Amino acid sequence: MDYISPRQQALFPFIATEMLLEAPELQAMVAGSQRYLEKLFSFLRQEDLSATSASYFSAVAQSLLGRNASAVVQFLFVSNDYKGDLVRGVESRAVCDFLWKLIYCEPGLSQFPYVKICILQSLSDALSLQISDIAVSNIGRLLQDLVNSRELKGWKVFVAVVIQTAGKWCEVLKLTQNPVLISTLLRLLSTLLSQPDFANLSQIDLSEVLLIMQRLSLSCPSPTSPLLPSLLSTLPQLLSYLQSPSTSGLHCSLILDLMCGLVGWDKDAEETLVSEGLIDAAVSLFATQLWSSLVHKSFERLVQTIGDTGFVPLQYYLINSAKLPWTLANIASDPYIESGKHKIRKGNLGHVARIGNYLRDCWGLRAGLSEVEQSSWWRAFLTDFLEGQNRLEAGRLGEGLERSPSALFSEQLTTALQLSSLAASLQDCEEDTAAQFRPAEYWKIPVEQLDLEDLD
Repeated sequence: MDYISPRQQALFPFIATEMLLEAPELQAMVAGSQRYLEKLFSFLRQEDLSATSASYFSAVAQSLLGRNASAVVQFLFVSNDYKGDLVRGVESRAVCDFLWKLIYCEPGLSQFPYVKICILQSLSDALSLQISDIAVSNIGRLLQDLVNSRELKGWKVFVAVVIQTAGKWCEVLKLTQNPVLISTLLRLLSTLLSQPDFANLSQIDLSEVLLIMQRLSLSCPSPTSPLLPSLLSTLPQLLSYLQSPSTSGLHCSLILDLMCGLVGWDKDAEETLVSEGLIDAAVSLFATQLWSSLVHKSFERLVQTIGDTGFVPLQYYLINSAKLPWTLANIASDPYIESGKHKIRKGNLGHVARIGNYLRDCWGLRAGLSEVEQSSWWRAFLTDFLEGQNRLEAGRLGEGLERSPSALFSEQLTTALQLSSLAASLQDCEEDTAAQFRPAEYWKIPVEQLDLEDLD
């Protein structure tokens, strides 16, 4: 047939694909022929991959791989080298689907695990290069699925390969302005953080990763910024990492600082903090991390940020649902812990007092505290613990006893009136001095020659 119409050009690949998928005998013939396999996989070496053609190719290739894995893998990586072609084909979602199937298959070839490692290394490296947004999204999805697939044979080795390259991603995050790349890298990094075995495999400076996330949370100019969904998508993984007993106080502190950056953006961000359980986790963390001053400072900063700039629903949730006042009162009710034969004072009591003072005096939290203030345990916390702690702190600073806000205002007002009266009296004195001084009379005073000799 010399001439093929456009309709036939579109129809023939579909018919050929359906025939190959439904006929195992044809597939066996293709898998056993180097020439037929070359015709099929030469599609990957085209300059521009059509989305429709790529879907046909992927369907046939995946079916061949499922029934004749050994022959396909032998052709791709032993007789030939298609690793680079497969990585270049990630512009197509269909090619990525075939790659995922390839990583999961077990053809029984001893060298194939090494081939998988090379493919993953190339995919991970590609994220630090200048590639299209589509390729970034496809690679990110594939690697994220890999990290979550703990049942995959050789999973630890493959995740270790991904982590080895992740150090480059941090450098990319510092420089790139591409929201798609930022979103992909943040999701990957947060997915790695959520893995229980991450600490054993880690070659990444986690502090640097979390600092980058914190910087991004503070750098978005508006709630419509494309960075907001990227950061919010990391919160479930960060919650899992935050609740892990092996997570260091520094990393917990950085996650709390990241939450501070998200407060006040818009209601969706704050609702995500609530719905994902991060506010409750932060309160629980403060109660259990008795000796980490970094966690205590970051949590105090988070409470103040919510009180100063947060929306009313988040403020109400912090007080009533997350039970922050009750947590403070519970910590203060038993300020010592047993350590052998001795009792040691808890390390977060100073921050408990500062947060308690803030809750008592913050106007933004008054509505949420209206119900709490009626409870006996809160009044006991204010009188039995907070007043005593304030006296203790004031005594250390040499300031005497703690003064109430009304007494402090009265004293400041009295001082201001005294200063005003003093200023008025000084002004009157200056006017009298100016009236007594007469320049014209002054220059008439006679001066002896001897009085001027020392002027030289």
